[in-house]
Amino acid sequence: VVVGAAVPQFAVRCVGADGATASFESGRSISTILRRRAQKEPVDPKKKGKKGEPEEPEKPPEVLSEVLLGSALSVQGVVTFDALTIPDDTEATTYDGECEFTFQDATPDHPVLTFALLDAEMMPVVRVSVAAAPPDEQK
Repeated sequence: VVVGAAVPQFAVRCVGADGATASFESGRSISTILRRRAQKEPVDPKKKGKKGEPEEPEKPPEVLSEVLLGSALSVQGVVTFDALTIPDDTEATTYDGECEFTFQDATPDHPVLTFALLDAEMMPVVRVSVAAAPPDEQK
């Protein structure tokens, strides 16, 4: 993706327990967030556990910032994002894993559409590389 430019259209599917698109899911609001993470610290071989000791799961790097890019509604289990733009003040990525798109259920309470909010742990995370705008497009 490019700073100041529109993000190419993409879709996220809501799936049921069987892995098939949940076509009954319509009207759910899903937000897209651009998240920037700190660089992973290198593993110190001296601090590794002894043989036979279980290794601790690797913790994700610290979240440095989050920017709401927009949201879209689900239609028959598919959420299509076609109007997102990377803000002009976003810095280009300098290392792998620095930026990612995350998603969250932003469905407001409604008296008729009674959705249970989706667990954030179940939402996809997509790593992205953010490129600087070409020099002729920079302001």
